[in-house]
Amino acid sequence: LDFNTHSTGDTWSQMNCRWMLRHYKEAPLEWVLKSNKHRIVFSLLFLCISAGASAVPGIKWCCLGGDGPGCHEGRSKYWDATHIAISLLELSLAILFSYVEVNANIIEAVLCFVHVLHVTNTAFTLSSSWQFLFYSSAVWVTTCLCLSLSGVRLVPLLSCICIDAVVMAVPAVRAGWYRFPALGSLFTLSYCVASLIAQHMNWRALYDAEKSVEVEKEAAEALLSMLCDADCWIADDGGTILRGDSRLDAIMGYPMLGERLDHYVPERERRRFRSVTTDAASLGSRKMPVISLPMTFQRPCA
Repeated sequence: LDFNTHSTGDTWSQMNCRWMLRHYKEAPLEWVLKSNKHRIVFSLLFLCISAGASAVPGIKWCCLGGDGPGCHEGRSKYWDATHIAISLLELSLAILFSYVEVNANIIEAVLCFVHVLHVTNTAFTLSSSWQFLFYSSAVWVTTCLCLSLSGVRLVPLLSCICIDAVVMAVPAVRAGWYRFPALGSLFTLSYCVASLIAQHMNWRALYDAEKSVEVEKEAAEALLSMLCDADCWIADDGGTILRGDSRLDAIMGYPMLGERLDHYVPERERRRFRSVTTDAASLGSRKMPVISLPMTFQRPCA
C-alpha cells in the first residue's frame, strides 16, 4: 500500500473513495429485503403517521415557535385530502408487505415510487416560502432517511434523491422561493448515502458469512455421509429427529422423521446415549467437543 499521495497527485479523500468503490459490494436484493422486512414496515408506518398527522385540522406542522413565521400561514386546499390518501396508501402497503411474500424488485420499485409520490405531493401543495424552507431542510431529510433504512440499493436511492431535488426546485422557482435554498438536501444526500453504503457493506459481510457457514455445513454433511451408514439431526431435547436422510429410513425400515431416536436404543445402552445427547443439550452455551459414540440400534420390528 503506497501512502505517498504526492507521487500520484491523489488526496486522502480520493484514495478513500477509490478504496470504497473497489470494496463496495451489495448483497442480493432478495436476501437484504427479506432480512429487513421489519425496517420496510417501520419506514412505511412512519411515513403514514407523518403524512396523516400533517393533515390533522388545526395543527400548524411548520410552526416552530409560539409565534413563529409558520404559525400564521394556512395550508393549501389540496393538502389535507392528498396527504390522507397517501397515508392510507402507505398503511396498506405496510400491511401487505407484512403478510404477503412479494418479489424483491417489486418491493424496491414500490418503495421508491411511494417516496417520490410523497415528496412530489408535498412539494406541489406548499403555499409559502417558509413552508418550503422548513420542509426542504427538515421533513425531506426524514423521508430520505426512511428510504435508505428500508434496504434499497444505492443507485435507486441516488435516483430518488435527484428526482426529489428536481421536484422541489420546480415549485420553488415557479413561485420565486429560490432565494430560500434547500440546504437540508445537502445533509440528506451525504448522510443518507453514507449510511446506506455502510449498511450494505455490513449486509454483504453478513451474507458472505452466512454462505460460508452453509458451505461448511454441506461439507460436514458430505463427510458424514462418506464415513457413516446414515446421518440425522436431532433436536435439543436429545432424541427427536428433525431431519434425516433416506438411508436411515432404509436401515430402520420405518420413516424416522419426528421419532425419538432413544426409543430405538437397547435398554442397556440408553443411559449412555442420553448422557451424551441430553446432557450436551443442557450445557447451553458450553458446547461439548465432537464425541465418537458407537451405538447399537434396534429396528421397530425387533
